[in-house]
Amino acid sequence: MGFAGLVSHLHYHEPSNLVFVSFLVKGLFHNLCQPTRRGSKCFSQDVMERLVLVLAHLFGRRYIPAKFQDANLKFYQSKVFLEDLPEDFKAALDEYNMNVTKGFASFLLVVSKLADMKQEHQLPLSKIDFTGEECEDSQLVSHLLSCKEGRRAVSPFACLSGNSDADLLHPETPDHVTQCTIGISNISAPVLWPQRLDNQGRRMPLNAYALDFYKHGSLLGLVQDNRINEGAAYQLLKDFALTIQSISISLRELCGNEEDNVVLAFEQLSETFSEKFKKI
Repeated sequence: MGFAGLVSHLHYHEPSNLVFVSFLVKGLFHNLCQPTRRGSKCFSQDVMERLVLVLAHLFGRRYIPAKFQDANLKFYQSKVFLEDLPEDFKAALDEYNMNVTKGFASFLLVVSKLADMKQEHQLPLSKIDFTGEECEDSQLVSHLLSCKEGRRAVSPFACLSGNSDADLLHPETPDHVTQCTIGISNISAPVLWPQRLDNQGRRMPLNAYALDFYKHGSLLGLVQDNRINEGAAYQLLKDFALTIQSISISLRELCGNEEDNVVLAFEQLSETFSEKFKKI
C-alpha cells in the first residue's frame, strides 16, 4: 500500500497530503532531519523550526490580507508573516505542480471529447443556439469561430475571451472556463500553488501562526500579533498538533527502521508541539 494510508489519514488536507508524500519520496525530509551529532536521537531547535516551517506551508495555510504587509505594524512576540519554503522544497513543489498540471490538462483534453457540444453552444439562460452554422458566409462569424482551434477543453464562451487549453490550470484562471457538460472543473486538480494573489494582484502572505506558536508557546501572542480569534487559534493549533501526530504514527508504522531520522524527528516534534499546546 505504500503511503496510501498516510495520504488517507490526511485526506482533509488535500492536496497538501500529496505534496508531503512527494517530499518524503524525494528524500527531502531525510536531508533536513539530521541529528545534532552522529548516532544521536535528538535534533536541534533549528532543525525542528525548519521542519515546522515546511509543515506550516502544507498544513497551516491561513492567509493574511496583502495590505498588512505595507502597514507599519508592531509585533511583540510573533513574526506573523511566514517565510518562504527552503529552496530544495520550493523546487520540489514546483516540479510537483508542473507534473500534476500536465497530467490533469491531458485528462481534461481526453474527457472533453465526451462534452455535449450542442448544449455547450447554447446561451445558458435563453438557450439560444450560437453554433454559427446559419452564418457560415459571414467573415465576422468565421473569425470568431476560428478561435476554437487549440481550445478543445475550453468553453466556447471562454474562447471569445482569449482563453486556451494552455491557460486551464493557471491559478488566476477562473473555474468556469472549462466545458460545463463534462462536469469537471480545473480547480479539481490537486495542485498547491505557493502564492495567492488578491483581486488587485498583490501577494497574500501566509500567517506564521504555527511556527510562531512553536517558538513562543503563547496563545495570547497569536491573538495580539497574528490577528486570530482566540477560539479559532486554539482550533488551528489543535488541528496542526493532531496532523503532526498522525504523520508521526503513520511513519512509525511504515518504516521498518526504528532508528530512521525522519521518524525520530517527527516523534520529537509531535511530543514537543503537543506539550506546548497542552500548556495553553
